[in-house]
Amino acid sequence: MTSFTEELYGLKLETETGSLGALKDFRVSTADWYVRQIVWNSSEWLSSVSGMLSIETFEDFSPDADGIRIKLCGHGRIPSSGGAIWAGMGYQTGATVTAFRSKPRTDDMAVRSIRSLRGCRVVASDGALGVLTGFMINFPTWKVDEIVVRTGPWYAGKQILVSPDAVKILEGKRSRLEVALCKEELLRSWEKAEEMGIV
Repeated sequence: MTSFTEELYGLKLETETGSLGALKDFRVSTADWYVRQIVWNSSEWLSSVSGMLSIETFEDFSPDADGIRIKLCGHGRIPSSGGAIWAGMGYQTGATVTAFRSKPRTDDMAVRSIRSLRGCRVVASDGALGVLTGFMINFPTWKVDEIVVRTGPWYAGKQILVSPDAVKILEGKRSRLEVALCKEELLRSWEKAEEMGIV
């Protein structure tokens, strides 16, 4: 199943024991375009802590219109008060919670907040395409299947889909993403976007 990131933000993360909080962001590796972590805001039970969970802690992550059903791997558990959320992970009130991996990835320096990439200027080989508005993420593979771009006047502001495999350069400081495609190669992708409900 593929989901548009903009439709997932704010949805409740529902576990077998209750709501963990609301989905706030995804963190994606721009080296291979796989999601590495999710960011969430807790509910009142954890004093509004913000947390970051590695996708490796999930056995299941199933989004739908009512929320996102999650199931933690192994002996993961949600505390009622104090203590560790699960092995290798703790928290402090008002702090950020981070689930870490036993072996760090060599491409972690390329991990970026997906929300921070919104508004990034997208440029084709023959000129400006438009601005990045979101991503299509495949569950359960956690792969970014498509980058969603709202075009400028050259294509009546329609939303089009760009494969992350076409990304040539991502300059974070300049908020600029270059793709190795020309505009003509992307003209028909708006039909696929409309079929997916992206307008």
